[in-house]
Amino acid sequence: MKIELDYTPFPKQAAFHRSPAKFKLYSGGFGSGKTTALAYEALLYALEYPGTTGMIARQSYRELMDTTMKEFFDICPPELIRNFNKSNYHLTLWNGSIILFRNLDNLQKRRGTNLGWIAIDELSEVSESMWLELQGRLRQKNSPRKMFACTNPNGHSWVWTRWIRDAAKNKDYHIVQSATQDNPYLPADYVQSLIDNYPEPWVKRYVFGSWDAAAGIIYEELDYDKHIIKPFPIPPSWTRLRGMDYGYTNPTAVVWLAIDPDTGKVYAYDEHYAAKLTVSQHKTVVHAKTGHARIQVTAADPSMWRAADGDGRSIADEFMSGKERLPLIKANNSVAWGINKVKELLQHDRLYIFKTMENLVSEIQDYRYQDIPVHRDVNAPERPVKKDDHGCDALRYGCSYIIEHNLAPTSFADHRRSDDPKTQLAESTRRMNERSGLLLPESYYEAIESDADEEW
Repeated sequence: MKIELDYTPFPKQAAFHRSPAKFKLYSGGFGSGKTTALAYEALLYALEYPGTTGMIARQSYRELMDTTMKEFFDICPPELIRNFNKSNYHLTLWNGSIILFRNLDNLQKRRGTNLGWIAIDELSEVSESMWLELQGRLRQKNSPRKMFACTNPNGHSWVWTRWIRDAAKNKDYHIVQSATQDNPYLPADYVQSLIDNYPEPWVKRYVFGSWDAAAGIIYEELDYDKHIIKPFPIPPSWTRLRGMDYGYTNPTAVVWLAIDPDTGKVYAYDEHYAAKLTVSQHKTVVHAKTGHARIQVTAADPSMWRAADGDGRSIADEFMSGKERLPLIKANNSVAWGINKVKELLQHDRLYIFKTMENLVSEIQDYRYQDIPVHRDVNAPERPVKKDDHGCDALRYGCSYIIEHNLAPTSFADHRRSDDPKTQLAESTRRMNERSGLLLPESYYEAIESDADEEW
């Protein structure tokens, strides 16, 4: 059977198809031809390797149906299709190749499937753990055993880390970056219409394809080259504590923190990050990682004290009982206040994270508020996205305890004596505002002291 495909890729699409990389990515703005290129790449693999099984996937079931599958069937000649089972989205071509259409919202559903290739639409919607899990499915013999994907840029996420920041050492990874205007087949006024009607962060991200323009990044003060550091031995005399965020289906995250008594700098130096473990298993790991170090306190998610059905015992009770009991205190769970304190520590170069804490390093770079609504130019919502934030929550609990109990007294830039009456005025005002939930920039309190100079 000889069939001509009605497809003339423009230069960026052609570069994507030519790439021999094991893991290749096409990133770009709206209308940059990403999903079309992905669909053709999938069809070409299915035709080139008869009898193989491939997967076309997206995180959301609805978007898989409405966008990705629709694009594939729009470009696939009907003559190539032997059968399509609509009950399990199982497509068989005339050469014996099989294509599975799957959403990725449940990792368990993907296990046990041997695949020859995998195509993922909108990779930035997918977690890094899912990406790694799917790599393990590439084990079908006589197949290319490759993964390829497309995505809108989404800031300095794990996708950016693998394909851009660490590109030099990731030889199996290759990215083709495109912008909306690279597609010559769009209506003449399309690009200008987007520019005229979108907020600036959306224009940078969804038109020009910038990875540096994700809206709502929470810890903008984080400088990877400055704050993510090589590990060093923590002196035994330093104060140590832990922050804990509990989960079962979602990971439990524990972050170990140490404070340099001479500088007040805080170092996040170790982590425990695991899902679907029992409380006893978590306690064993935490004690093993802690070793003989003296931990002053473990500040934990207050929701752990909610009594469970049945005997009325809480998860916190389980951690604090038994042979390997782990004493906990309720952390301050004011999200806005805690985030502000972490931001201040970063802003004044008083918080550093060891590079070996891979989960926290990955999360904190992409920790963000809800995206800016495209239909109106408003400030980003102040509620963080509740996804891949477990390490960030544990860090916030620990840092909040440090600030509340003045364990790092030089955490702020002023370094002034607390017995200075001008400083006392500013600090008392700060404490009053924070108790009432009013978060003000450091410059506000500096202005109080400046205005007070004339009075003293």
